[in-house]
Amino acid sequence: MLTYQLSTLLPSAGGQFNLGAARDLPPAVRAAMHPALGEAFSHTFLYSFAISALTFVAALFLPRKKPQAAAEPEATLQNNRNKEARALTPARDLR
Repeated sequence: MLTYQLSTLLPSAGGQFNLGAARDLPPAVRAAMHPALGEAFSHTFLYSFAISALTFVAALFLPRKKPQAAAEPEATLQNNRNKEARALTPARDLR
């Protein structure tokens, strides 16, 4: 986002803006660039803030409690009890 703002607001050579090249500019030209840099950073901050605010609003709709487990039908409970009872009985030698 910041790169896009810098490339649209600041003059560039060859279609790409290079902040390293800005060091070599005369002080008067750099002073003229400050408002454009400030605008680019403010736009980036505002977009980031808006996206963060939307994320927090969406988070408010998340469930606050863990959902309760669905009640099992009686037949399933009886089947589970039978399996547990069989697992607890010792195995017999069927020779």
